[in-house]
Amino acid sequence: MKIDLFLFNFIHNLSGQSICLDSLAIFFAQDLIYFLPLLIILAYFLQRKEKFLKILLLTLSSLLVVFLIDFLFKRFYFRARPFVFLNFSPLINFSSAETSLPSLHTGLAFCLAFVVYFINKKFGWFSLFLAFLIGLARIYVGVHWPTDIIAGLFFAFISFVVTKSLLKNINH
Repeated sequence: MKIDLFLFNFIHNLSGQSICLDSLAIFFAQDLIYFLPLLIILAYFLQRKEKFLKILLLTLSSLLVVFLIDFLFKRFYFRARPFVFLNFSPLINFSSAETSLPSLHTGLAFCLAFVVYFINKKFGWFSLFLAFLIGLARIYVGVHWPTDIIAGLFFAFISFVVTKSLLKNINH
């Protein structure tokens, strides 16, 4: 927990120093995730290596598994969000009653990024970088601990790998 608190403070203490940086972090923390599906579509049309139904099934199945893991994990484990634990107002509106671990937002972002990477490595690296920025921004705005972000990434990776291996034999 000490390293988590240290890393959180290191990142979050940058907030409030610049309106531009705060605005960018708020955009990354809330809205950037909506652009990742566009990268999946773009990568698909540029690559066309994989069949559309397989990509759609992989994407939806991976996202569903991330949602399921998040739902189950949060039913059995409660962790106070940083703004509750440290008693400050986050840069974005958020319910203090919600558990912090894992970061569903980050998990979904990485899940989408893994699909993009599966389709097209070049766009995939860019998508993974965007997912990383989303996770970093969630810390910056004060709604997640660094380990929440790592857990979101881990659950996304597990979801993607398991789903991909289960769908490997589909030839649609």
